[in-house]
Amino acid sequence: QFMKPYIEQCGVKLSCSVVQTGYANGASIDYIENTLGLKSVITPTGVKHLHLEAKKYDIAIYFEANGHGTVLIADDAVKRLQSVLDGGKLSNDAQKKAIQVLLLIHSVSNQAIGDALADTLLIEAALFGLNWDVTKWSAIYEDRPSSLTKLKVKDRTVFKTANAEQTCVEPKGIQEQIDAICAKYKDSRSFVRPSGTEDVVRVYAEATTQSDAYQVNLLVRRAVYDIAGGVGDRP
Repeated sequence: QFMKPYIEQCGVKLSCSVVQTGYANGASIDYIENTLGLKSVITPTGVKHLHLEAKKYDIAIYFEANGHGTVLIADDAVKRLQSVLDGGKLSNDAQKKAIQVLLLIHSVSNQAIGDALADTLLIEAALFGLNWDVTKWSAIYEDRPSSLTKLKVKDRTVFKTANAEQTCVEPKGIQEQIDAICAKYKDSRSFVRPSGTEDVVRVYAEATTQSDAYQVNLLVRRAVYDIAGGVGDRP
């Protein structure tokens, strides 16, 4: 919201994207694509995946639902912006300000990894520039009800995923069950992915109501338990 006008006014053609994971709330994706008109890209979980994808664009914001993220502005984009600024090829003061702001954002944001302090400074600058308070920022969209749980399984390594971990390819039959469950609940979605650190799978579900999100999550866990060999009591 803060950067978009400057990107449009800078006079340099820049590719832009917002990079997230499947855990990003569906409402945020709708806001990014439908309100901001920006491209939203989903990657597997893990900063290394988001950072790699973000580097494909001139300007990219990436973040995980747990808070990890930063703003990347490519070196080539910085050179082109600086060249316009130094070359006196400016059309008006608005273009000059736009380039200056983007270069300042680059100087503050951590180009190597998510940096909470740098991100906080950028947020403060953005809120000031937009003349927003925290309440208005928090109200730009409302999160869809969701539920995130984990289920202990005999062997998490048998789980294989595709589509940035949003589709369960193996064990066979699980994705079909997820699709059938979600079809019964309005605007719901769910996915299962193996943990990288313990013998569990993580189950994420979204729906239009909190009770439906809980129910979708429960039914997906039961399906995974039955098909893949859950450990302990059945959910």
